[in-house]
Amino acid sequence: MYLKNNKGVTVVSLIIVVVILVLLASITVYEANGLITITKKQSITTNLLLIQAKVRIINEQVVFEKDDEKKKELLVGTKLSEDASTLNSLKEKKVIPNEDTGENYYLLSQSDLDNMGLEAIDASDGYVVNYETEEIIYIYGVQTEGGVYLYKLSELNIQV
Repeated sequence: MYLKNNKGVTVVSLIIVVVILVLLASITVYEANGLITITKKQSITTNLLLIQAKVRIINEQVVFEKDDEKKKELLVGTKLSEDASTLNSLKEKKVIPNEDTGENYYLLSQSDLDNMGLEAIDASDGYVVNYETEEIIYIYGVQTEGGVYLYKLSELNIQV
């Protein structure tokens, strides 16, 4: 018997094509996840930098204000000493020293950010500011490639 000359796709060539497509898709997904992580980290760092710039402006206003009551009004946010759960959480993560009472740290709400002119930043992300040192803290932290979480703007700037 004579075999006909089939000109169709063989099962082997079809499997090879599928394997190549799966490999390309997995590489693309892996790279896309890495880019998303980098973009999130840069977005958080940008928000922290914007908040820090506003904090510096507020600190300048405090320096020139003579009335002590008005100075206190300029410092926007809820003192961490009034928010025990956030304060204790940051102490557990060793972001704030255990002996710190939280008097110099302020948790920013959405209305606080709006009043600072930072309407585009979402307060649910969790930002804390220390007006004395001008340090800005992201309470959820950003995980690095080594699995370490960074919380402070000063730490993130080194890693970017």
